[in-house]
Amino acid sequence: MARDTFYDLQLLVSELVTNSVEHSGAGQGDLIELVVFARNGGVRVEVRDRGSGFVPRSGPASEWHDESGRGLLVVDSLAKRWGVSAEDGTSVWFEMDAPGLVPA
Repeated sequence: MARDTFYDLQLLVSELVTNSVEHSGAGQGDLIELVVFARNGGVRVEVRDRGSGFVPRSGPASEWHDESGRGLLVVDSLAKRWGVSAEDGTSVWFEMDAPGLVPA
């Protein structure tokens, strides 16, 4: 996997986990799950928590100077696809191409 792709993957995972810690309402002992699905040439990452979820903004995308929403702007910029599902907690996920990735 190319170095730039690896750094993008790290950044996106860090962003989603940080958002979950900050916004899920998780207390001590609550779990935040990180699930990674790797396939030849691509990866899907899901961060799951027991939070009530959120609806991504339907209007114009966040701007870099906004006080909130910058993390999802980064996700939107680097991921091939991303989304949110709110069934039994919240799952925020992204998919990206990862040329050279071969699952073990």
